[in-house]
Amino acid sequence: MDLTGIDLSKMALRNVNFNGSILRKADFSGTICEGVDFTDCDLRNAKFENATLENNDFRKVRYLTYVNFKNANLRNCNFSGKVLTGVNFTGSDLSKAYLEHIDFTSVILYETSATSATSATSDTSKIPEIPGAPKIPATPRIP
Repeated sequence: MDLTGIDLSKMALRNVNFNGSILRKADFSGTICEGVDFTDCDLRNAKFENATLENNDFRKVRYLTYVNFKNANLRNCNFSGKVLTGVNFTGSDLSKAYLEHIDFTSVILYETSATSATSATSDTSKIPEIPGAPKIPATPRIP
């Protein structure tokens, strides 16, 4: 289903099945997503600013590039194995998220919280430096 540019902002989406949908440039700003199935979806340039996506599994999303997760609650989400080119995680909470085997090319992680995130095998050497931002070690230490 082609839902390009759909405005789903400030909604509560529970157990919604978007399986195979085209959600390019979709606006999920301020939305609460619980049990939402994004399997095989195209989320390129989607906006999840200030959204709550806790416990969502993004491993089976087809395209997850240039997505805006600014200030989003992404606790316990699974992004393992994804190419996250151009994704903006500024101010997001990635606590206890699964971030293994990820391509961090051009990912923005400014002021992002990743307490207890599983990322020891991620390639963080490609994370660009942002002037004035705290340095991220090449091999993250997981507390």
